[in-house]
Amino acid sequence: MTLQECYEKLNGNYEDVKMRMQMDKLIDKFILKFPNDKTMEELTRAVNDGDIEASFDAAHTLKGLSANLGFEALTNAVSALTEQLRSRENKADEDLYKDVLKKYELVIEVIKEYEAEK
Repeated sequence: MTLQECYEKLNGNYEDVKMRMQMDKLIDKFILKFPNDKTMEELTRAVNDGDIEASFDAAHTLKGLSANLGFEALTNAVSALTEQLRSRENKADEDLYKDVLKKYELVIEVIKEYEAEK
C-alpha cells in the first residue's frame, strides 16, 4: 500500500499533508508515530470520568494532531466534540464521542495495515 492509498482508506487528505510536509518520508514518520500517541486514551479516561475540562483538552489536542496529519474524517468528528465541550458546561456527548472513537479506530487500523505492507 502506498502512502496515498493509505490516506484514501482512512478518508484523509494526502495532498494537503504533502503540501505542508513536502516529503513522503516525513509524512510516513509522523503517521507511524500516531498509534503510540496517548491522547485518545486521555480522552476516553476523561469522558468516562465525566471530567469536562480534561475531555476538552484531550479533544482539542486530538483535533490538532489529526488536522496536521490530514486525517479529515477524524478531524471532523473530534472537531464536533471539541465544540460541544468548549463551553465546559456539559459532559461529552456520548454519540459525538462514539463517532470520534469509530473514526480513530479506523485510522489506527489503516496505519497498522500500511505499516505491515511497507
